[in-house]
Amino acid sequence: MENGRILPCGGHHTDPDACGAALFNAPRLAKISLGMTKDDVLKIMEHPAERREAKTSDGHDYESWLYMVNYTNEQMTAITFTDGKVTAMNTVPWKNN
Repeated sequence: MENGRILPCGGHHTDPDACGAALFNAPRLAKISLGMTKDDVLKIMEHPAERREAKTSDGHDYESWLYMVNYTNEQMTAITFTDGKVTAMNTVPWKNN
């Protein structure tokens, strides 16, 4: 990260910014654990998620933050918060086919 911006990958990549984000994000995600708050996760990740989803159901607030983690395999990690705390982490495709 330089001046608050994740650096893109060098070389020939279709999306050098996504490649750079994956390289930056992957090692940080290993530090996240169940029960952490949104603030805890943001401190570890050092930047907002590349994608966010949210809903309310049965009196609970659910939010997922998705971060690029594998450029080659086009994968993101979804961190799911229930009522503000991490309750799950899953790998998902970054593109919807």
